[in-house]
Amino acid sequence: MADQKQIEQLRYAIWMAIMQNKNEQIVQFFNSPKIQINVNVALTNQGLTALHQAASNGNLNLVQFLVAIQKADIDQQDLFGRTPLHFACAIGNLAIVDYLIQSKASTNIQTIGGETPVMKAAQFHQSQLLYYLIETHSDKINWNLINKLGQNVLNIFRISCVNSLEKLNQLSMPINDVKIELMGLIKGEEQHNNQNYENNQLK
Repeated sequence: MADQKQIEQLRYAIWMAIMQNKNEQIVQFFNSPKIQINVNVALTNQGLTALHQAASNGNLNLVQFLVAIQKADIDQQDLFGRTPLHFACAIGNLAIVDYLIQSKASTNIQTIGGETPVMKAAQFHQSQLLYYLIETHSDKINWNLINKLGQNVLNIFRISCVNSLEKLNQLSMPINDVKIELMGLIKGEEQHNNQNYENNQLK
């Protein structure tokens, strides 16, 4: 049986392999009969697992291996309460988000700050992902949840708007329907960006 030092070295080796997207090496780590390590073991002091980091890296193949083959805990939370879906939403990786949700990942788990995965998408202004989630997985998401600051996903998305004037105008607006207004804001921003692009092309 491996001693604590060997386990720490192994955790570090797995972590480095994941950071460098060395999928073949990671598969060997988890499939080796000589190396018996739990797929859900925390690899960092923040409680991040292999699945957390694979999702954060945008490594779909590794995410699929860890979930489908290794049976990783899809909803495992780190010390801050973040799940792999929080990380996938933060980077806006549509393929991984879709795969995790299709694999029954919870869309409404909140961090210690009360943030859901879709709030992470809003925080990092992942417009395309939010649009997709409204269109395809809306029934699985509680759009009215609020974080510890009393903000819902629409509040957070408004704050993340790049245009400061638009941000000031949006912040004071009342909210009637989170999904409808979020969709409208995303479409409006897209039209604004397209208009700016066309104007720049004419110069």
